[in-house]
Amino acid sequence: MHLLAQFATLFGLEAEALVERAKAQAIIAGAIGFFALIAVAFGLVAAYLGLSLWIGPIWAALAIAGAALLIALIIYAWSRSAEASRKRRETERRRQSEANSLITTAALTAIPMALSSPAIRRVAIPLAALGAVIFFSRREGRSEGEE
Repeated sequence: MHLLAQFATLFGLEAEALVERAKAQAIIAGAIGFFALIAVAFGLVAAYLGLSLWIGPIWAALAIAGAALLIALIIYAWSRSAEASRKRRETERRRQSEANSLITTAALTAIPMALSSPAIRRVAIPLAALGAVIFFSRREGRSEGEE
């Protein structure tokens, strides 16, 4: 807590005011959550009573339980799919980064050999410049979502 107070002083903030505001926000969030839970409970009771008049008490309870289970399964499937997609993107980024590192290392290793021969120097330097222009112009043309 002492370190937090020093950082707060550094940024011109008073730690006591921050703690009081955090406590007030926590109390408000707790009250909102509590009353939202009450609203959901009474909504379920109303749904049960309405369904019990229509299809009977046992079938009403089963229908509400089945709907809740279906919603839970949909959320589970969606979260697994989102996690798999995130892992795929991360693997692709890592693979691309490793490939770029390998290409860079190979290029840096080949530079002394290329500069030692005048014939290779006349051909390799313009080709390397052309390759760099093509590589960087291709990278700049991509939007944020494609990378």
